[in-house]
Amino acid sequence: MINFQAWARPVAAQLTPAERPAPSARQARVTIITPTLQRAAMLPQALDSVAACAHGLPVEHIVVDGGSSDGSQALVRARAGAVRLIEGPDINSHDAMNKGVAQARGEIIGFLNSDDAYAPSTLLAAMRHFHDNPACLALRVPCLLRESERIVGRILTRIDMGHDANAAWEEYLYGAPAFNAYFFRRALFDRIGLFNVAYVIAADRDFLLRMLAAGIRPHSLCEGAMIYQRHAGSATLAEDETRIIAFLREHLMIAHRLAAGVAPAQQTQLRQWRAHEAHQLGKRLLRRGEFGAAARAAALGWRDGVALARAMRRRAHLTQAYRQLAQSVSAGVAGEREPA
Repeated sequence: MINFQAWARPVAAQLTPAERPAPSARQARVTIITPTLQRAAMLPQALDSVAACAHGLPVEHIVVDGGSSDGSQALVRARAGAVRLIEGPDINSHDAMNKGVAQARGEIIGFLNSDDAYAPSTLLAAMRHFHDNPACLALRVPCLLRESERIVGRILTRIDMGHDANAAWEEYLYGAPAFNAYFFRRALFDRIGLFNVAYVIAADRDFLLRMLAAGIRPHSLCEGAMIYQRHAGSATLAEDETRIIAFLREHLMIAHRLAAGVAPAQQTQLRQWRAHEAHQLGKRLLRRGEFGAAARAAALGWRDGVALARAMRRRAHLTQAYRQLAQSVSAGVAGEREPA
């Protein structure tokens, strides 16, 4: 386990009178929301991480527990005063996050999963940036991946998304959102709404895409970091085929719903994304022998893909890809109909 208490010392050393945020910045409370369910083994690390960042800062930490029976709630109650507990069943983790936002007292809101952590200077750096940039509604810090099994933890990947505003849609459609590396002003939730709990997995991507659709671009910060912990039980980094298929299906729904409310250029990008995700979904369903569902995904991808190929003068390439998928689907359906 990473020793976040040791990390607290250099953070506290930064908080000299000359280095502390201005009084007006200190009054802008930060709320960190941690949704959790049956994560008692890992929850203390997240609690320690926020505590290590919070020295001398007005930080509120809310843990939203969906009904754990493994002692998670007792761990939070033992830190009463430093951490606030919201108990009760929820629809999914994004419903828990909505509950946290509804009760948050902070002007700035961040989300930290129970198996993740912040680098020690993260909250201080975020507060300073929001204070110095009053128009900033969303801020992104670097994202790191670590192996949680090791005591020190080897850094596996640093996820830094590009800063080109024209490429923002591509980043959010095809890249890794690294959602917990973001901080938001409460005003953003007032403007675009909360998380759509109809999406079990991809509600965070949907939220970021709605943010872009509203014309809001996040600022990027090179200080601090959010650290994803790679481990066998990680929901964020899971590679389970069933979960990936559910993820792709949610992407298709998101693309369909968003397309009606964006500019033509973004509609084209959403259709292209939908074609890509339908293609990926079709291939995975085909491997599982779900030929009917694969055929429907292929048909959706074909429609979007051919239209985009015409517009982008790449029809031959996309048409060939979908023809190959359609042929594979047809062969699978034929084989399924043959007598055993």
